[in-house]
Amino acid sequence: MRPLGRIGGATLAGIALTLLLAIDAWPAALAGAFAQPAFALAVSWWRGTRTSAKWPRDAASLGATWVVGVIAVGALVAWPLAALRETGSLSAVIGLSIVAGIVLLVLWQTWPTWHALEREGGALAALWRALSEVEAWAWRGLGVAAIVATLIGAVIALAWPGLVADALRWPLVIGLAVLAPVLHFLLQRVPAATPLPIESLL
Repeated sequence: MRPLGRIGGATLAGIALTLLLAIDAWPAALAGAFAQPAFALAVSWWRGTRTSAKWPRDAASLGATWVVGVIAVGALVAWPLAALRETGSLSAVIGLSIVAGIVLLVLWQTWPTWHALEREGGALAALWRALSEVEAWAWRGLGVAAIVATLIGAVIALAWPGLVADALRWPLVIGLAVLAPVLHFLLQRVPAATPLPIESLL
C-alpha cells in the first residue's frame, strides 16, 4: 500500500521549494536543490521502490548530493557564464561548453550513485564506494546524467540574478515544478547499474 501521506507531503514540499526560485537571488538555488530530494522521495514511494524505514537518512543523503551538485556546477560555470553575459565572446562560449561537457561526463561516471539514491536509498558512503563494482559507463547512464544535468542547470539558471527575464520567470518556475517530478520518474525507471563480472574485480 502506497504511503499517500508521505507522497503528498513530499510533492507539496518539492513544489513549494521550486516556487521559491521565483525570487531572483542566489539563495534560491538552495531551495531548488532541496526540491529535488522531495520529488525523488515522492516518486520512489509512489513506484514502491523505496521500502526502507530509514527515509530520513535517505532524504539527508539526497539533499547533500543535490546541494553539492548545484554548488559545484554553479562554481564551475560562474566565470564562463559571467564572461558570456558581459562580452559574448567566443572564448566564453567555448569555456561554457567545455564546463558543460565535463559536468555531463562526471555525472555519467557517477550515475549509479544518483540512481540508487533516487530509487532505493542507502548509506551514501557505501553507495559511493560501490561505484567501482558496477558498469558506470553504461549508455543508459548517460540518460540519467542528462536528467540530473538538466535539473541542476534549470535551478542555476533561475537562481542566477538577471539571467532570466522577469516576464519569463514565473512561467519557467511553474514549468519546472511540473516537469521535475516527471524527470525524476523517468530517471528512476532506468534499470539499475549492472555489477561488474567477478574476474574484473580481482
